Amino acid sequence: MSESYVYSIFDRLAENGFVVEDHRNPTTVRLRPPAEAFESLYDDLATIESTIESTIEDRYEDNADQESNFELVNSRATVTKRLASLIDSAQEEVLLQLPVEALSAVRGPLERAIERDVIVLLILSGDDDQVLSADIADIATVVRSGVGWTPTLLAVDQNAGVVASNLLLQWEHGDEKGIVFEEDHITPVLVGAFLSTYWPMAEAVALRQPPRLPKRYSRVRPAVYDATVSLQAGRAVAAHIDARPSLSDEEFELLTGVVVDVRQPVLDPRNADFGLESSLDVDTGDEVVSVGGMGCFCEDYEATTVTLEEGW
Repeated sequence: MSESYVYSIFDRLAENGFVVEDHRNPTTVRLRPPAEAFESLYDDLATIESTIESTIEDRYEDNADQESNFELVNSRATVTKRLASLIDSAQEEVLLQLPVEALSAVRGPLERAIERDVIVLLILSGDDDQVLSADIADIATVVRSGVGWTPTLLAVDQNAGVVASNLLLQWEHGDEKGIVFEEDHITPVLVGAFLSTYWPMAEAVALRQPPRLPKRYSRVRPAVYDATVSLQAGRAVAAHIDARPSLSDEEFELLTGVVVDVRQPVLDPRNADFGLESSLDVDTGDEVVSVGGMGCFCEDYEATTVTLEEGW
């Protein structure tokens, strides 16, 4: 490994609070105690919960006479029912983290999601041996093994989700509660936490190959995943994209070219600068442009639909 690469790894570990760097010459790196290092992760989770709670309170006060998009649940049966229902409603994407002991409660919905060609990113938290011995075939696009203290999280198509204590999915739980919501302004916060914090902490244990192209996508992240797998396998990928310049009100036009690179946080090696960054670098013949999803701000273009096909 090059010296610069080693330094970049230490910089990332330092940014996430796992190590402390002494910048004297020569540089030394000291591991922080686990309790101290993980404190920032707990703070991130507290921030997410605070954001959701604040939004619920605001919507309750402002829309007391309207139907609420939030539900407070306090039983295992209810939370598993909501998880299953939301997974069954998914059209493009499911991001799920739950204890490996609770997998049986959502196995059927996950299998049906895979049959519908939904991208499923699954973290099973708990003992590594339990995760590795679980039947994880045909239930997810990518399965990772996570640590046991993490909460139960679900985000579906970036417009609905669940946040709950992992203890709520145990048969004998106490006063733990969860929140079920359908709110496209809140779900991206959950997606960002999932991909930025919990996904990198987990270890990949299974990877499902995507279906053969061509395929049409109404969201960019599933398209980026399939393009990444194809590029890693050495296959050429062409893209036909309904796109317009980012942060503009221009009309959408067809952008066609060859996918030459990706930015993504899902597959190793991950190269996204933040959890929500998923984009395609497309060579149109005249120039190479970056394309992200609707509302993107780092890319040259935002896309409403993407069609990928093999070859060019």
